[in-house]
Amino acid sequence: MMNKGYFWPFRLLIATIFALAMLTIIISALEYFKNVERSTSYERFENGFKNALYAASSDPSYGLAKEKNITIVGIITAGQFSEKYKIPSECIEFQAISGMLIKLSENKRRVIIEKEITIDVYFHCIRYNVGECEIKCYISFGKAPKIG
Repeated sequence: MMNKGYFWPFRLLIATIFALAMLTIIISALEYFKNVERSTSYERFENGFKNALYAASSDPSYGLAKEKNITIVGIITAGQFSEKYKIPSECIEFQAISGMLIKLSENKRRVIIEKEITIDVYFHCIRYNVGECEIKCYISFGKAPKIG
């Protein structure tokens, strides 16, 4: 009888190790799915810009693309799209609803999103064929962009 009670600390230790292992697995799974969501959102962000760019027209009623519920955080610059799609960075402008967690640079060529948010993003590209900006693209967070 005495031997049976003598092993209770060992059983408690095994149960604690098992509980920690399960907690680690759950946290790892949550982090994995969060990373998949972020990766998918960045791909959708890129595709939204590409779709608007390929649909660009001199008629402003065309060339608008919307990606719903994009989860995003970090810094996005016009230069990222400029290099990839061979558009001058001056021809890409960011817009956002004021008071949000999105900070626009003064020249509207960079946004900083300090906390992860889920938001609708609009992309609108217009073909001007005048001057340096043959195509002007607007990327707007939370509402359709103002053209002009």
